Amino acid sequence: MEHCCDCGTIAPLINIGGWAGHDQFCALIKMEHVWGSCQICATASVEGNQSRQSLQDGINATVVRAITEELQEAEDKAWDALGRYKFQMFEYWSAIWVHLNRIGGFHKPNPWSDLVKTAKAHTEQSA
Repeated sequence: MEHCCDCGTIAPLINIGGWAGHDQFCALIKMEHVWGSCQICATASVEGNQSRQSLQDGINATVVRAITEELQEAEDKAWDALGRYKFQMFEYWSAIWVHLNRIGGFHKPNPWSDLVKTAKAHTEQSA
């Protein structure tokens, strides 16, 4: 697994690899690049390891907040798609929700579990 500028705490949190993933991640949290390094690494090289830890904590909190917001948006869009009989869009947004829930480590219960139980019950009755 690749690490964001070799600082070792950010990229593993959301399991992205390579520089393309690093750039997408930095764009997600609006982190500025300084001489090819992320803000954490650039600041830490100037101010020392204490600064690196505080920046990492702040950015990790930003990532969790961003993923939480995206998680809620995916759930809202999935419900909206289902309510409009857009089943492929429901599939898309519910898969996004599952993915964000997994990479964020939230372990939230699936909001569509009751629908799945209803579908299983219906399938069992018709068999």
